[in-house]
Amino acid sequence: MREWTAQLVLLVVLLALGANARGVEWQTALKEQTDPAKLATVGKRGANSRINKVVFYLHQAQVAGTTPDAALDQVFRENGTTGLVAVLSKETQLLNFQHAQDWGLLTRPNLEKLKHGEAPTITKGRHKGQETDVDHIVPVSLAPEADNSLANLELLPASVNRSKGASIGWREVRFAGRLHEADLLSTWTLWRVRWMFIRSKIVPAAVLSAGFVLLWHFRRARRVGRIPGALPMFGHLAVAGLVTFL
Repeated sequence: MREWTAQLVLLVVLLALGANARGVEWQTALKEQTDPAKLATVGKRGANSRINKVVFYLHQAQVAGTTPDAALDQVFRENGTTGLVAVLSKETQLLNFQHAQDWGLLTRPNLEKLKHGEAPTITKGRHKGQETDVDHIVPVSLAPEADNSLANLELLPASVNRSKGASIGWREVRFAGRLHEADLLSTWTLWRVRWMFIRSKIVPAAVLSAGFVLLWHFRRARRVGRIPGALPMFGHLAVAGLVTFL
């Protein structure tokens, strides 16, 4: 009886030690992958593979009984990620982990890929069969200083990332403002992002509106026999079109 009791105690101790070792493993690895000092030295697009590893170690934390939210809070405290930088980085990485769950990226084959920083394959949803890409929310072509910022790196299906390209929408403009507030973007870069949005979205809409106004003005001028009165509108449209290509 004593022999069985001793063996049971030994088994419990070994299981506890194993669980503790797994806990130490994910904490150490996640701290290293998100360390700002190391991210600053990885080079152009050097953090992309780390995003996949972060997803893997967040999964390991969850298996060990720690929520991804708490895991990120813990490692950010330890590696000195603070303030709004920590808030934005946490938001984006939790979104990535949610994508991993929704898209079926946590299968055994995918976990092996994620552990080594490789792109997993989506196994659920409309993009099933595609690999994921690591995308810059605010394009790196406009914001090179946020190239390796955890806050600016999210997982997307490969086809979505290709179709997005370096386009700027309202989401990117707002997020650039938050990155600027966190001192992750310069004021110059923020205004470049805003100008690109104006140039690619607002100006074309204004030109289209001017075209409709021109058509209305021209048809009205024809009815009253004052065709020359429509000519100034051509000038307005030409100026708007020129601005589009500045």
